[in-house]
Amino acid sequence: MKADLLAQRVTNQEVGKIGEDIACRVLADNGWSIISRNWRCRYGEIDVIAVKGQEISFIEVKTRRGKSHGSGIQAIDPRKLNRIRKLARLWLQSSSDFFTQINIDALEVQLHDDLSSKVRYFREVA
Repeated sequence: MKADLLAQRVTNQEVGKIGEDIACRVLADNGWSIISRNWRCRYGEIDVIAVKGQEISFIEVKTRRGKSHGSGIQAIDPRKLNRIRKLARLWLQSSSDFFTQINIDALEVQLHDDLSSKVRYFREVA
């Protein structure tokens, strides 16, 4: 029954939120502090901004229920990366914090029908 709910009754927006929740848990379990989720400005949105020590990562999260649309990482094209770079610069300009390392990362969440998930973390995609 639960598998049917995931496959049929969950909207793409809800799937994205589930993926971001999983991503944030994985990041936190690996020592990252989430400082912002869904940070928005007039130019777009950054899914997750996380810090670990003096390192900051701007993270694009892609969640998939199946393989019909390819992997999540395949959806991050050069245009999307350029937008994330621009958004990261804007966020950094508005921050008074200093970071010694700045990364743009991607996290892919594959949701399975049994409600389990597989997560792949791609460091420094841009």
